[in-house]
Amino acid sequence: MTDRGSTCEIEGITMQQESKSDRLPPQLDTRVQTFTQWWRETELELDVANCVRTPLFHYTDMAGLLGILRTETIWFTSIFHLNDPSELAYGIDIALGILEEQA
Repeated sequence: MTDRGSTCEIEGITMQQESKSDRLPPQLDTRVQTFTQWWRETELELDVANCVRTPLFHYTDMAGLLGILRTETIWFTSIFHLNDPSELAYGIDIALGILEEQA
């Protein structure tokens, strides 16, 4: 009979602890641990890099706002389907200004 380890229940979720017979081979286990450590560090770097530093302004009606808040999602649309074509020109002007500053 295989030792299946012990189980514990936390907040209604049953978790089973590994026993020695359930563990990965040492070489694979080492690689999984290396990957796990790498991912923890990389994930933190990505969180910092993707941190919102300036506000995003989005003009919408009440139904749109409620949809954003409920789904916690903002959908971006194609430039060819904008309600106001001047939005594209405005964005291009900002990008050109930044490029000129950097040149």
